Amino acid sequence: MLNFAPKSGGRSEFCIEFQRMNEQFDRFWNLMLVIVAGIMGLIGFVIWDRKTALRPLERRVALLEEQRDTDPQITRVVSALREYAQSNDQFADALRRSSLL
Repeated sequence: MLNFAPKSGGRSEFCIEFQRMNEQFDRFWNLMLVIVAGIMGLIGFVIWDRKTALRPLERRVALLEEQRDTDPQITRVVSALREYAQSNDQFADALRRSSLL
């Protein structure tokens, strides 16, 4: 049971207990701030890592698209495959699935 009467130092047990609870809430608050900051940092890292991981892939895809459009040999191969697909339905289905027809 708490004694509300002041001790010889002038502070009651209630004040001391209240101070302890206040310190515990402060520690809990600081822990929560650290956890929230950690989660935000993790989200930021995931976004940054995803962007940096996709940049080389985007460059490579852009290069392949440019080569596809500018290389006459690739253009001729694709047009020959499209001609063959007109007479072969299975081959035409395969070209449609790979977005070449």
